[in-house]
Amino acid sequence: MLATPNIEMLNGMGVKKIITQCPHCFNTLLNEYPQLGGHFDVIHHTQLLEQLIASGQLDVSQATLEERITYHDSCYLGRHNDVYLAPRKVVGSIKGIEVVEMQRSGTTGMCCGAGGARMWMEESIGTKVNDERALEAISTGASRVATACPFCYIMLDDGVKGAGVEEDQVKVADLSIHLLDAIEAGERKLTMPDAPLFVPGDPAGDARAAGEPAASVQGFASVAVATEPDNLKLLVGIGPAIEQILNEAGIATYAQLASSTVQQLQDILPDLHDSRVEREDWIGQAQRFAAAKALGEDLEALARDNQAR
Repeated sequence: MLATPNIEMLNGMGVKKIITQCPHCFNTLLNEYPQLGGHFDVIHHTQLLEQLIASGQLDVSQATLEERITYHDSCYLGRHNDVYLAPRKVVGSIKGIEVVEMQRSGTTGMCCGAGGARMWMEESIGTKVNDERALEAISTGASRVATACPFCYIMLDDGVKGAGVEEDQVKVADLSIHLLDAIEAGERKLTMPDAPLFVPGDPAGDARAAGEPAASVQGFASVAVATEPDNLKLLVGIGPAIEQILNEAGIATYAQLASSTVQQLQDILPDLHDSRVEREDWIGQAQRFAAAKALGEDLEALARDNQAR
């Protein structure tokens, strides 16, 4: 067993605190090592970043990214250890960022596909888990996907590239890399003539400098943006009457429909349509259309392909 000699070595070195990047290591060191005598203060690097930002030791007052980003919850960081807010607060500390949730996020997050040793095997039945998760990320229209786990990064990066999306369209990276990009972008702005400076006392700026998201959906910062309505009638099973019902309920784009749950849609629609939501896979269709729209593909052609299936 590797744990016993590891604990002996760490205790012998007088180690008190361990910082991890990997949520699996975080879980093992935090929850399993104490059973064998290994008692350490274990924190994940997203928690460390949150602490440094909150204390002012890491200055993010000028960190800026004028982009849209979505965060993927690692299973062992989120569901196994309830660490949801720390990474979201770090992302929310960036000025100019628009943060959006994927359809499955927070406590209802989806595995990246590496779990159960699938990191080292090829799937041959159905859609690959990482491909489906990557499609959810792309469908948000985000130009950046943040991860907090090396396994999640590899799986989502492969999935996004497998969808034909290059890094200059959607960048998948660890949350710390996105934060570094924002800090460096802010520093570059300071060297430009007439660069606007952060002004203490501005409510929005103060909130971001303190690491507080402007708004929260399942603990994730979100920014409302005006969007043009999509033609939901391109989806199989959605006609003018249903489109009007969805629009009146505030669902007017593929991304909004893709981020809805089956129960939410069934609550909106008349009872006679309830079974159609799952049978015709409206959410899955919306994900594909949102991803295609983000890539600038021909939606009419996609609709014809859908109808032909």
